[in-house]
Amino acid sequence: MGKYAEVEIEFSDGEFVPKARGWTTGPDDFELQIGNTLVYIARRTYPIAYDKWIREQVEEILGLPELYQQLPKLFEIRRFESQEIADKAEDLVGLFEKYTIE
Repeated sequence: MGKYAEVEIEFSDGEFVPKARGWTTGPDDFELQIGNTLVYIARRTYPIAYDKWIREQVEEILGLPELYQQLPKLFEIRRFESQEIADKAEDLVGLFEKYTIE
């Protein structure tokens, strides 16, 4: 353990009951405790934020409100088994090429 390390011990009965969630609901304890450890920390990366902060980050922090206007429709899929997903992937590549900086 390092000088600034901290260890917390928590006991659980191992029973995880999902809580009600909405589109803009923040992360719950399970997502933070297990999800972050398994996905983000293990890969040494961390997401820019959870779903409820994406609009704020793209419009305000990145200063790209015109980009955010194009994002929601890319993630709305009406027919899963169709050309729709491939078309949206091409649109996403186009946005990537337009908004990335070399």
